[in-house]
Amino acid sequence: MYEPSVVVRKALPDDIPKAADLIYRFYLFNEEFDPAWAAVEDRSRAEELARNAVESEREILLVAEENGEVVGVARAVLEENPMLEASPLAVLKELYVKPEYRRRGIASLLVEEAFRALQEAGARALAAEFPAQNRVAKSFYEKLGFRAFRSVYIREA
Repeated sequence: MYEPSVVVRKALPDDIPKAADLIYRFYLFNEEFDPAWAAVEDRSRAEELARNAVESEREILLVAEENGEVVGVARAVLEENPMLEASPLAVLKELYVKPEYRRRGIASLLVEEAFRALQEAGARALAAEFPAQNRVAKSFYEKLGFRAFRSVYIREA
């Protein structure tokens, strides 16, 4: 069930600072599950991610807004792999909803709207990235019909 008072829309240039703050929070939250997800201290990099997504034809940045306040964000990109029939693949890179707005369907709405928009750009499937140890995210995506697709392993220096 989605909150009728919440509007999900493409981010505008004026939304970049607020969206960037939520993207940064996404990494702070996820580093609790795996230190390799720790965000750099330079918050301007999150703003650069948000700005690039707003200006790109291969990315999308959505915001969820309630009463003029940005309460959630989703950033997804199109990835090409000519060997996969599912290409181009939309990959949800960041999804974050402020804690006080969770459990109201806002994240689900952001995911559905991101996929719809990227399908219009040619995406044939949607994947989501998050730390392997984040059981909350795993459960959330499974409830939306996602399944394990690929594994990425990391070895730190």
